[in-house]
Amino acid sequence: MAESHMTTKEAAEQLQVHARTIRKWIDTFEEYIQPDINERGHYLLSKESFQRLSHIKSRLQEPHRSMKQVKEELIQEGK
Repeated sequence: MAESHMTTKEAAEQLQVHARTIRKWIDTFEEYIQPDINERGHYLLSKESFQRLSHIKSRLQEPHRSMKQVKEELIQEGK
C-alpha cells in the first residue's frame, strides 16, 4: 500500500468524525472524492481525496446544509 494513502479510520481521526460518517460521505460523494479500493474492498484515500473530504465537511458545517444540497452544488460547479 502506498504511504500517501490513508484509511477511512485515519481520515475520521484527522477530521474528528466517526469512521461511519466518512463512509457515508464517500458513498454520497464518490464521484467527487474518487477513493481507491484495496484488495479487501476497503477505501483508501489519497491526499487529494482527503482534501475533498475535508472540503465536504466544511460545507456540511454551514448552517442548514444537507448532503443533497452540497452534492447538487458540487455538480453545478462541475466537480
